[in-house]
Amino acid sequence: RRNLFEVLERPVFAEIQDHPYSRFMWSRIEAASRTTHFLLPTPEFQAEAQFINPALVRFHKASPTMTEPPASERENKPLAERPVDIFMSCAFFTSAPSLERLARHYASKSSPMKKVIDEVYETGMAERDRPLLALFLEAFERHFGKPLTMESPMTRGDRAALEVLSCIDTRIRFDRRIKVLRGLARLDPALRIVVTAAPSYRDEIRQLRDRPNIELVGRIEAARARKLFLQSKFAINVQPTYVSFVTERVSNAMALGCCVISDKNRHLATTFSEGREILFLDDLDAGALHRFFRDDLDEAQAIATRGHRRALTEFPVSKLADDLIAVMRKVL
Repeated sequence: RRNLFEVLERPVFAEIQDHPYSRFMWSRIEAASRTTHFLLPTPEFQAEAQFINPALVRFHKASPTMTEPPASERENKPLAERPVDIFMSCAFFTSAPSLERLARHYASKSSPMKKVIDEVYETGMAERDRPLLALFLEAFERHFGKPLTMESPMTRGDRAALEVLSCIDTRIRFDRRIKVLRGLARLDPALRIVVTAAPSYRDEIRQLRDRPNIELVGRIEAARARKLFLQSKFAINVQPTYVSFVTERVSNAMALGCCVISDKNRHLATTFSEGREILFLDDLDAGALHRFFRDDLDEAQAIATRGHRRALTEFPVSKLADDLIAVMRKVL
């Protein structure tokens, strides 16, 4: 069997906006036509896609963009007039099987994969500037004594290794976000905070039990998220495990007039000036920024204004459209 687009020798155009080693992407990348032209916001996704399917060779740089229309002058209220103090919009996903279950499984078999899991999770929680795939491949070779390579089509063992990598990725994202959420619970209880975590977390996370000022709204639609950004003074971003591009959570929040607070990596720190266009968390804790939430709101407003202007010039959807059109004209 051959891919229809390969048989017809017709190009396909696609974007990759998340790690291609995520579970739902495996089959898509493995079965992708060799005629596919991928537009990527970061070259780290190219290395990941080619690790799974080396036959893919057509990759093009694409501009990272916001996914929401920027706030109009009427919508873009001053921070002082916004009723929500802090909005944390993140996905709180867990994996199935859980990382603990995978670790127990490999420990019962005395497999080196148990050491790989422990090492990559610990390193990945602290590391912000090296791709998780690189950390995983280094640990795999160190503990197994040989490099990990993928067959085409992937073998059962290949899929098992990718499952470990995907679960580590999901767990690191989740634990980083939970750590930030616990830190928000230590802030002034007079602050109104909205978080897209499930309401059940109030019973599971001790620090939240006596914090009615923190509203847990669960997963929400994009329209409601937009409304909350427009109502919020500060937007909290917790980076996924990407190391080299600005996610739409940051560009959207800036475009909608929020003062953005994020954990820090080298790429964000070189893209935005700290204290001028963005604020950075110290060890995933917003406590050190408490002065901005009340006493220094004027300074936060200046940061939000500069970030808003930057988003309008750097992250418009038109840039991505221009990139796509340029690639299509070149190919067609």
